[in-house]
Amino acid sequence: MNRDVEKPFGYVWDRGSLVALPKDLRIRYVEHMLGLLGEKFKYLMDTYDYDQNLYPGPPHSVRMEEIQKLYGERCTIDLVESKMHNRPFNKKLQESNSLFNKLYFLKNKN
Repeated sequence: MNRDVEKPFGYVWDRGSLVALPKDLRIRYVEHMLGLLGEKFKYLMDTYDYDQNLYPGPPHSVRMEEIQKLYGERCTIDLVESKMHNRPFNKKLQESNSLFNKLYFLKNKN
């Protein structure tokens, strides 16, 4: 982003970007996204949480522990909602009843 032309973003709704990426690309994605944000921002993140042995993705499972590692140095992270996802990606996940859709709210720690 050219900061001479564009202002930093104050709001983000990630409704599937992070979960679409394989684990090895997530750090670069997060660094890029955090670089686009202003000093005070609000960031809504929609994720999936499930056993990746039952389904490898995408969409990938991104658990709170990973979100904390990726964003925790700069952001406070609050779980806003956790509910069972009603359309499992495959039969194994459907039978396990272990696919959750989780919504997180992030903001700058400062």
